[in-house]
Amino acid sequence: MADKFLFHTYGANPVACAAGRAVLKVMREERLQENAATVGGALKERLQLLRKEFPLIGDIRGQA
Repeated sequence: MADKFLFHTYGANPVACAAGRAVLKVMREERLQENAATVGGALKERLQLLRKEFPLIGDIRGQA
């Protein structure tokens, strides 16, 4: 990379890297991805029930 010019605000910024690592640690410790899948699944299920009741709702999307 010595002959390349690479510049952007967050590139190799130690503070940004530390903040990113801290965020990833919290996400892992608090199992936020698993919680999102659980909550998202429950939400999608409820929205599908509402769709049957209200024909105005055209489409329910999501992975859960």
